Parts: sequence; structure tokens; C-alpha cells
Amino acid sequence: MDKDKFDLNSDALDKIDEQYEYAADRVSNDPFSGRATPPKHPNVQTGRGSVSPKKPAKPANPVKPPKPQKPVRRDAPAPEPQAGYSVYEGIGSPREQAVHDAREAYAAYEAYVPQPEPIPEPEPQPSGKKRGRKLLQFYRRFAVFIIVLGIIYIALNVAFLYFRGQLWFNEPRARDYPVRGAVVSSDLGEVDWEVFQYAPLKFAYVRATKGIKFVDEQFADNRKGIDESRLWAGYYHEFDFSEEGEKQAEHFINTVGDLYGDLRPAVKLTAYGIYGIRMKNGETVKKELSAFLKKIKEQYGRRAVVMCDNDCYEKYVKPYFSEQTLWIIDHFNEPSKDMDWALWEYNPRVRSEGYSNEGEYYAVTVYRLGKDLRNFRKNFEIGFGDDDTDM
Repeated sequence: MDKDKFDLNSDALDKIDEQYEYAADRVSNDPFSGRATPPKHPNVQTGRGSVSPKKPAKPANPVKPPKPQKPVRRDAPAPEPQAGYSVYEGIGSPREQAVHDAREAYAAYEAYVPQPEPIPEPEPQPSGKKRGRKLLQFYRRFAVFIIVLGIIYIALNVAFLYFRGQLWFNEPRARDYPVRGAVVSSDLGEVDWEVFQYAPLKFAYVRATKGIKFVDEQFADNRKGIDESRLWAGYYHEFDFSEEGEKQAEHFINTVGDLYGDLRPAVKLTAYGIYGIRMKNGETVKKELSAFLKKIKEQYGRRAVVMCDNDCYEKYVKPYFSEQTLWIIDHFNEPSKDMDWALWEYNPRVRSEGYSNEGEYYAVTVYRLGKDLRNFRKNFEIGFGDDDTDM
């Protein structure tokens, strides 16, 4: 509280006048006082009327007052008065001195007594327009949050289905490609064909050999199992670019034997290992692959199916073996209509029940667009048609 704005009521002022009625006389007769208190103006009003103090006598030996002291802090004790100096010097009258003392006492009280914390004023409430804008911002942020959450949820589901082999980006419609088959190797482990045959498949090609010595370790069991299933069976050979083609054909024939009633044999050309970086010369591959295909035709009376990826097709198959029945491996796009292809492997990441290595995938291929199972058998089954039907 500001002491300059502090006011006393009329009762307090009357009490001060009674108590200090003769203060002026006492101060004027004080031998130690440096100077007399100036008389009060006769027009100054108090609680009981005007006061006219007596004129003080002039002291015989006036004492020079000491130099003024530095102002005392509010919370510090008042200094003791020195001889010949009045602490009330500068105050006009005893009444003013009393008012001054009362204000000083109240200021000291405020300094020592803790004051209550002021009550904070309430924050101004936003207007209707501001409230509407804030609400609109909240709804926008909430909508963005929901959209982002939905995108994350969809992405996680797509990733899960892709990992499970239940979703592929370029999967053709079943009504357009009704005849589908699987590519099986020892990577799947032991295959339970009684269970595996109930996948949405019509045929399966099983790996038999590779190069001139390698035989798939599950070939014998897979051949026995698929012969007892309802699926049409075919067998393929992985071509080795570093070996002679005729010897590879002999190795395949000795391993597989008779294929009457089965599907035409297939040979797989893919750029593997070092050949994926530096593919072998086209003329060299033409020579060895021609020897392989000739030997197969002589043994089974039907042309072999050439299975290849896009790189091998452009470098080896298209320039030299375009008349062969083509099996194109393209996991992202449907083969061009300019290619006279018969089979298309579109998905290498399929899972189903029926084999021991559950974490492994197998590839799925489809027969040409719009062709049914009878057309497939006519073109692929050995003994069902003749060589004139080869595509």
C-alpha cells in the first residue's frame, strides 16, 4: 500500500491533536533543537478547529544540526535521534508529525507482515470467431492424423500379405488365366502332394537336374508324389552356360527317363552368378543350347519349353530360338504381345500348405490368355497330341 495515499479518519486525527496539542511548545523550548518548528498557519483545519501555536523563543546558543543521514530502508529500525537534531525536521506541525509517524508505522507493518497473494484476474475468453477458428484447426489436425494412421495401417497390411505370399502387384485375374501351375524344387523340402494338390493349381513343373552332374535331392520323392496326385507333372533342367549342351541333355534323359503322359520337358535359362554381370557370348550359347534342344526332341518327340528371364530372352532366345515354345519369367509386367509366349511366371513369392519348409516360397506361372485346360494338355502333354501342335 502506498503510504502517500494513506488517510486517517476524523477520530484518529482528533486523537492525534489531543496527544500533540502542546508539541510545538515543547519543541520550541528544547535546548537541543536546532530550530523551532514553524508555526501552523491559522487557516489549517483540524478535527476541533484551527490551532495557533505560541511563537517559540529563539535559543541562546543554536546548535548546528548534523548532515542529513541517508534514507533508512523500510524494513530497517529507525535511527536514534542525535543531540541538537530533530527527527521531525521538515514536518510542519505536531499533527503532521503524527500522520507521518502513523504512515511510517503502517509501512513498517506492511514490510514485516506477509501480504496475501493477489487474486489473478481471469483470462479473457476467446470470442466466437476465435473459438471457431481453433475448433476448425483441431478438426483439421485430427483429420490429418486419421488419414496418416489409415495409410500406415494399409501399408502394414500390404507388407504382411506380400510377406505371406498372398498378394502380388501384377497378379492376373483367374478368369482370364484359368490354368495355373507351380515351380517346385528341393527348397520346399519334403512335399506332401496329397495336401499340395489342393492349392488352386492344375500342373507343377519339378526341378530334375542341373548341368551334367547335379540332381535335385527331392526329385525322386517329388516324382512319385506328383504321379499319385491329380496334377499334371512336368520336369525341367537348369542350363549351365559353362557345360556342353549335349552332355546336359543326356544327364537329364538318364535321370528322368520316360515321360509319356507327362508334360513336355523344360530348360531354364537365367543369368545367375557371374553370368548375371557378364553374360556369355551369344554364339557360344546358341551352339550348346541347340545341341541340348536337338537331343531332347530326338528322345521325346516333342520340342522342349524354353524358360527364360528378360535378359536371356533378349540376348539368346529372341535372336536364335524364337520358334521354341516360350516360358517368360517376368515378376513385374505381363510379357509383350509381340512375344509368342505360352507360359508366364509372374509371382515368385507364393506360400501354401503341403511342404515342410514353411518359410520358403515357390513360383507360380499361368498358361496363355483365355486358354483352358484342354488346350493346355493338347500343347504340352506328351502322347496327347503330336508335334504339329507344339507352340
